[in-house]
Formats: sequence, structure tokens, C-alpha cells
Amino acid sequence: MHDLPPSVPSADLPDLVRVAALGVASRESRTVRRRAAEGAEVRVGPGVFVSADRWRHCDERQRHVLRVLARVPRLADRVAASHWSAAALHRFPCLEPWPTTVSVVDPVRTTTQSVSGVLRRVGVLPDEDVVTVHGVRATSVGRSAVDLAVASDFARAVVVLDAILHSGTATRAELTARLDARAERCARGIAGARRALAFADDRAESPWESFTRVQADRLGTPVPVLQQEFPLVGRTARVDFWFPDQGVVLEFDGASKYGGAAPAGDRRARAVEEAVLAEKRRENELRREHPDVVRAVVRVEASEVRSLARLRGILVEAGVPCRR
Repeated sequence: MHDLPPSVPSADLPDLVRVAALGVASRESRTVRRRAAEGAEVRVGPGVFVSADRWRHCDERQRHVLRVLARVPRLADRVAASHWSAAALHRFPCLEPWPTTVSVVDPVRTTTQSVSGVLRRVGVLPDEDVVTVHGVRATSVGRSAVDLAVASDFARAVVVLDAILHSGTATRAELTARLDARAERCARGIAGARRALAFADDRAESPWESFTRVQADRLGTPVPVLQQEFPLVGRTARVDFWFPDQGVVLEFDGASKYGGAAPAGDRRARAVEEAVLAEKRRENELRREHPDVVRAVVRVEASEVRSLARLRGILVEAGVPCRR
């Protein structure tokens, strides 16, 4: 199993202020608490604060990482951040909102317990399943992937497994072996995890591509070809999905693909506009240069992919059959 390095650069994270390190009754700690009361600091854990300005500039994954860093060091050395908390540390994708509760595996517990923002889960924790990320103990990439595949619904499991296989941090064989070992201890969730792993594809290049593929499967479409390449004049175009029998290319669109939305006139807004125009030119070239295999190019956004009814309508209109 190929895990991330023991310490991942934390330049993208703001510094945490721990009252205990300042002295609970010190002038500095009182200043921090006063600033928190005024809204200048955000409490991310017991006695742990971060600048409100820096907090506002963090995305949801970073905010969850900060909660992990605030809470896990206060726990016993035997525990390790797990499930979505480990996923945040390892930079796994998550399409849904990140949880506000920190998850850990505690090998001495016999029942799950949720106290003070920490969910303590039952589970064995051999040394080979533990790595250090940002200075805290966490389950390894492979262990975290299997934990999530077992505990999550099909779509969330596929999003994570696609990303891990695409990055090469674990192989399908390694994850299968971990699932087999887990099945010997407990069968709960194994069938769903095996189905998600069988469906997972290392060619998926983004979480939304993974989710779009899951939704298309739910609708019963033909199995699309992922990342098909088409030669164009002087370059090669690679598309998200291609339904060869129907001659339909399906691309996931949206502001996130081009770096997020931005105000009109902003430099980033102009870059997004230029990217969209470049995509339109590429679509025209695909249809012009490959008329026999590309009849239509369809673009879908997040809101359309989330709705099975809307996605079905778009695909059927384009000529892609949906059996369900």
C-alpha cells in the first residue's frame, strides 16, 4: 500500500492558537477569548482558536482538517483520525458538506460514542494502518478508503475510490485484499463496498465525473467510454464520456471546472469566459472533424447531474437510451 508521506505540507492551513500553550489564566489567553467573543477568532475545538479572517478563506475540507488538528491531539495516543476525518487529511474528494464532527477509531471501545464533537468508532488499529499527517495520527490511505467504502453509500464510495485509483496511492488489488481481510472479521457493508470497487475506474479525473457516471448507471445508460481521445488539427481532444453507439459526447461543466465563479469584470471571470469559449470551439471541431462518431456534444452542470429526472431528459433528448 502506497500511503501519503508522513507529513503533508500545511502551508494551506492557518495557524491554530491553543490557550493551554499560552497559559489558561495568562493575559494572552484572555486576549484570545476576548477576540473570539468579538468575532475576530473562531473556536475550532476546546481551547483552540483560529483567525476569523483566515477561517473565512478556508474551504470546507480545510475547516474539517482544522477541527481534526484541534481535537485529536487531546485524545489518547491509541486513537487515530478515521473515515471522513482521515479523508480530509489525505485530501480525498467529498461532494457533500464535510461533517462538523471529528471521527476517530478507538481500538479499546466496544460501542460507538459521540461526545464533544468527536465520534469514537469501534475498530482494530494495527500499526501498519496508521500514518502521521499534519502531526496527528490518522488511518492510512488504504485503510481510510476501505472504511469509507464500507460505511458510505454507493455514490460517495465511488467518488473516493475513483480518486484513489486515479492518483495511484492504492491499487485495485490492494483495496480488494483489504476488503477480503475486513470481511473475515465482519460482513457488514462489504457487499456494497465490493460493488463500488468493481465500478470504480482509475480514468475518472474529477469527483463530478465520478458522480455523473454513477447517475448515468442509475438511469441504465449504455456504459460510456471514459477519457476518449480524438485527434484534431494540431492537437488531441479528450472528452469525459463518449457513447460510441449513439455518437454522443457528454462533458461535465460548471464553474468548479474552471476555478469557481467570479464577479463580472474580474480577471478570473475573464479566464472562465475564455475557457468556456475554448470548449465551444473544441466542440465544433469534434463534430466537424469526426462526424461519423461524434453526432452531438452535451454539457451538464452539477444541478442537472444531481437530479436523475433532469439528467435523464438531457440524455434521452441527445439520443442516449435510459433503461431505468
